[in-house]
Amino acid sequence: FIGSPAMNFLSARYEVGAGTAGARLPDGTLIGLSSGYQLEEGAAVTLGIRPEHVEMSPASESSLRATVDLIEPTGFGIILHLGLHGLPFNVFTLDRAALAAGPTVTVAFPPQHLHLVDETGKRALESSLQKGKG
Repeated sequence: FIGSPAMNFLSARYEVGAGTAGARLPDGTLIGLSSGYQLEEGAAVTLGIRPEHVEMSPASESSLRATVDLIEPTGFGIILHLGLHGLPFNVFTLDRAALAAGPTVTVAFPPQHLHLVDETGKRALESSLQKGKG
């Protein structure tokens, strides 16, 4: 998980229901996941997502509201330094509209870009849909 800006991590609990899988964050937000993880209901997991894969989005059931701490133009793109659940969280975007971000923004996590780590932190848990993809 190397890179700059660093990968974002959030603690969650794994949930399954009606053909869907998700990660329930401490605030109750359910983040959709690709199905096929071999985990028990309620298992503690850590979600990881690279800053360039976080999407700025309109508010929805699966989006999160974050406070804007700093907007950093890098020349190539923009890094938004956010506060999410009391933790630092970064978004990298090429969208110049981010320069006009207010005190809060709404972000979403595309399931295909989420990394799921079990509670031991020793292995990434791969869904059957992701296996074999390079």
